[in-house]
Amino acid sequence: MKKRVLSGLLAFVMLLSALPMGVYAAETRYSVAASPDQTTDVGKTVSMSVSVSGGKYNAYDLVLTYDTARLTYVSGQAADKGASVTEKSGSIRVIGYGADKSASTKVVTLTFKTKAAGTAKVVISSAKIDTGTNAPTKNAPPAAISRSTTKFTIQHTVTLDEGLTSDSLSAAAGEDYTFRATDPLHYDYKPSAKISGKDVTVKDNGDGTYTIPGSEINGNITVKANRTPKTYKVTFKGEDLSGENSAPYNTPYHFKLNRKAGYSYVLRVTIGGKSYTGYKAENGGYVIPGAAVTGDIVITAQKTKINSGGGSSSG
Repeated sequence: MKKRVLSGLLAFVMLLSALPMGVYAAETRYSVAASPDQTTDVGKTVSMSVSVSGGKYNAYDLVLTYDTARLTYVSGQAADKGASVTEKSGSIRVIGYGADKSASTKVVTLTFKTKAAGTAKVVISSAKIDTGTNAPTKNAPPAAISRSTTKFTIQHTVTLDEGLTSDSLSAAAGEDYTFRATDPLHYDYKPSAKISGKDVTVKDNGDGTYTIPGSEINGNITVKANRTPKTYKVTFKGEDLSGENSAPYNTPYHFKLNRKAGYSYVLRVTIGGKSYTGYKAENGGYVIPGAAVTGDIVITAQKTKINSGGGSSSG
């Protein structure tokens, strides 16, 4: 029994050694790989490609599948103009042959449009590559698949109102999304957010940043700043001054000094406890530019009676 087995193995080895070396080379020479993973947003156009290693090739037959729930197939561009790229129900077949192509030439580039958040896969399910000029479906041997899948991580888009910013305008489902106020020094913020038209929670973190919980992120996000300029107290010291007793940031503040005959005046202004001299005379009064209204305002008019000679007022 042992002699029969040994003699059978010997005959098989001799048969293999008699076959042309090219047979083995064709079976193992080529491999294909899907392009690297990508991160994108809902509604974006994305592409993946299939590359070849193992030297020049000129015939190919590929079958790929894709996630129809998250991707819409747009087009396919094969290595040869006359190649066939057909799509049906989530499966794409690529068949072509022509002149020699270097390994740097992609077999095919497929383009999709993202339509739903999550992880979408495009998978090479089978591949045949050959050096022959015959129809690949009849003659091309199977190629190894070194990387079968391109993954698209599709995130939700975020639209932020003026006065808000973030490191990213994309949000992943299930992950907290944080944004921040651009000018909390001069504005009070009460941001609100909607996802698919529905109000969602916005948490104030107390440091100028705000967070939408990941548990509520299931669609594209729109955030309103709802910001209002901070308002500061205005105090008058001395006589003959008039104006509003509060001043909002970024709005010019107007006040008047009703000068009396026979008196001189020295006018002083502080904003946030610091001396300010940038006010200007305007329309019979004075104006402080809105950008300078950054703290409580104190306006002082020092009034002195002119004892003789007419004198002149100052300030």
